[in-house]
Amino acid sequence: MNRQGKILLCYVLPNYLGSGIGHRLLKALEGSASEWRLTKIHADSTITAQGFYACQGFINVGQAFELEDIVTEYPMAKTLPN
Repeated sequence: MNRQGKILLCYVLPNYLGSGIGHRLLKALEGSASEWRLTKIHADSTITAQGFYACQGFINVGQAFELEDIVTEYPMAKTLPN
């Protein structure tokens, strides 16, 4: 995650999906964002990760877009507690 709160890459290997690793990774990123006094974090999600992000409190914040004609990305964001 960069200092503006943009999560650049956050992936879990398929064998570890559902194990809680993704949740713990995201909580660690939220901790860093809070230390940096950010009020919001952002991610461009794939369709398969949208449900995960939504369960973590993210909402859709824009139109989907194609990334290099390879994958469709969905902008999402989460407001952090004060």
